[in-house]
Amino acid sequence: MKNNFFLVLILGIIMSVNCGKNVEYTADLCEKTFNELYARSYENASQVEREAMNSLRNVLMKKMNEDCLAGEYKLDCVEKISNIDLLKSCKFSPFTF
Repeated sequence: MKNNFFLVLILGIIMSVNCGKNVEYTADLCEKTFNELYARSYENASQVEREAMNSLRNVLMKKMNEDCLAGEYKLDCVEKISNIDLLKSCKFSPFTF
């Protein structure tokens, strides 16, 4: 009885972690969405923030696109935010079904 309980518990945890990331996006869609987000963020940034964003742009865009292709983000959410700082709110939760 205990073994069955633990088996069901483990399967439930595995399913809850994997169920949120069943979305697949194309590279073009990810790139377009994150380029638009970057442009919105850049527009609203101070001069100091813009300089930092320029120096990190390639690394930042590469990482966001990789995560997007892996299904880490809800692109409909990313399209609505105005700042890269809010990007974390658009990640899939491991407990999202």
